Amino acid sequence: AELLQGYKSGTINEKEYISTYAKQLSKLDVKSLLYYIYNKCAGGGPNPDGEGWFLNPRTEDRAYEKHLVFVCVEGPDKFCHRHIVAEWLKFYGYECNELKFN
Repeated sequence: AELLQGYKSGTINEKEYISTYAKQLSKLDVKSLLYYIYNKCAGGGPNPDGEGWFLNPRTEDRAYEKHLVFVCVEGPDKFCHRHIVAEWLKFYGYECNELKFN
């Protein structure tokens, strides 16, 4: 939120935003993150014992077979964090396509 606010207020430019966001992404494990996102969407949740995240048993073996769609209020041709994430995913061999709707 702080990074986005800085960009919107003009205290950081697009290049600085991209650099900072990319540094944040570089600290993440891409497979674990996608697995977490998919399972959260499919009904996973916080462990009742407070230790991490439990996986929905119906989905844990199929998490990497599914498609995910990331959306944002920005249109497809506008600068957005979604484009930075897409480049990061492509770097790790994941296919990313921009969907355009009328």
